Amino acid sequence: MAGFPEPKVGLVISYSYLWSEEAQRGQVEGRKDRPCAIIVALENPENDTRKQVAVVPITHTPPHDPNVGIEIPRRVKEHLGLDSEPSWVILDEFNVFTWPGFDLRPIIRWRRPRRVWFPTAEILRQSR
Repeated sequence: MAGFPEPKVGLVISYSYLWSEEAQRGQVEGRKDRPCAIIVALENPENDTRKQVAVVPITHTPPHDPNVGIEIPRRVKEHLGLDSEPSWVILDEFNVFTWPGFDLRPIIRWRRPRRVWFPTAEILRQSR
């Protein structure tokens, strides 16, 4: 898939994310395209040219447990070109796929995928 950047930790992409509860109900594709952050990008042992990528979802729904989500600061959302509604990176589930995957979606309103800022431990302590 031409036009996709090298997958790197912190890159925010548009992706058809499959929530764990959707998978448990037998769904095989996410019902909605959403921003997701790459948290792991590793060489694929089965293919030297493609990487295995793990992504976590970004959602407007607050996490069921405040310990499994990080609210994205407004200025970071502005940098990413996301809307102004509160959003969280959810940390207690993830999707894994081979980059680039068929669930990647074009980012129409973004000029290009953006790197996201991940809070340091100090900032996380201050936000509690």
